[in-house]
Amino acid sequence: MNGSVRSVVTAQRAHRNTLLSNLLLTLGALALAAAAVYAAFAWLNSWLLSQNRYLLVDEIAPLSMPTNTWTPSPIPTATSLPTLTPTPTPIPSPTPPPAPVQIRIPALRITRSIVKLPRVRDRSTGAWTWNTKALFRAGRPDLVGHWQGSANPGEEGNMILVGHNYGYGYNGVFVRLGSLKAGQKVYIVNQAGQTFIYQVTTVKRLKWRRKSLAELTQHLAFLSPGGPERVTLVSCAGADFEPFPERVYVVAVPVR
Repeated sequence: MNGSVRSVVTAQRAHRNTLLSNLLLTLGALALAAAAVYAAFAWLNSWLLSQNRYLLVDEIAPLSMPTNTWTPSPIPTATSLPTLTPTPTPIPSPTPPPAPVQIRIPALRITRSIVKLPRVRDRSTGAWTWNTKALFRAGRPDLVGHWQGSANPGEEGNMILVGHNYGYGYNGVFVRLGSLKAGQKVYIVNQAGQTFIYQVTTVKRLKWRRKSLAELTQHLAFLSPGGPERVTLVSCAGADFEPFPERVYVVAVPVR
């Protein structure tokens, strides 16, 4: 009787060991398959990076600052005075401050040119968006984009600057944007060569998964063009490749 019990127990243990071995083999095969898929994805990204079809740019902002030149005006020839006719004096429209052309973030070791991102209409949805293809350049680091319609340095309102966290096979300019801390500095240089200093006050990650009205309302709080002078840095977050389920926002205010 005892021998029969021992035989049954031994058979059960052998069966469990067999099931455990099969499970480990299956998990190992799945891990190898996942590694192969990731390697293929990395190779595909590297191959796409070598193709110029994804690296487009219409205008590149130079890192060097523009130089101001002075040309003397010719002395006008004396003429007879015309008959005075009272006419209303036109009120000149205010000239907007020079646009941003360079950003420096010492804490992230970033020095990068800024290009204007024009607004474009999505043909499928009819919604307005910004063309981010101008941020990519063949064989060179990606750029930072300035939303058309947002404020310029030194101007009241929200200056919105966007950058990628990942490009086609490489880290983007804002890949570590979420690691900034309150009190760290952001330097913006405009077309006139003036440098504006901003100090980080807010670093916030927001979910962008369901893309519902509730989520959109939270994002719009950081993308409002009005209000006091500030700069808002924006990038994707939450994953190493698309679709990115989060956005990271960094708000910095002027240092007076």
